[in-house]
Amino acid sequence: MWAQGRAAPASEQVVTVPAPVSEARAPWSDSFDGVLRLLGHSTGGWGEIAHDKKAITVQGLQPKAEGDLRHFLEAVVVQVNSEVAEPASESESQTEPADPQELEDQEMTATLRSFGEPQAGGPDAA
Repeated sequence: MWAQGRAAPASEQVVTVPAPVSEARAPWSDSFDGVLRLLGHSTGGWGEIAHDKKAITVQGLQPKAEGDLRHFLEAVVVQVNSEVAEPASESESQTEPADPQELEDQEMTATLRSFGEPQAGGPDAA
């Protein structure tokens, strides 16, 4: 998602990030709008966020707010994905831990480990 994002000239302060194709369906879109309203814009580092089937567009991105915007959008997408996830088949649900806390711990561990992976265009990129 982030590797294909692009920023308009600084005078326009617009960022467009492609929406993952599998997520650009009506339930995902409705949930995205709801989560976006719930989380609001606490930093003031950007303006309106809009989306369609192809992209998420952010207006008025301020300099040095890129990291906060990324964190914010990733939080929205993770929440939306958890809300609209396909129900697991019976065989899949048997292999998952019965304890909801254990499942949450595994998900948190996977998320934290992903932070260690190099980001495209980041300081570790070649």
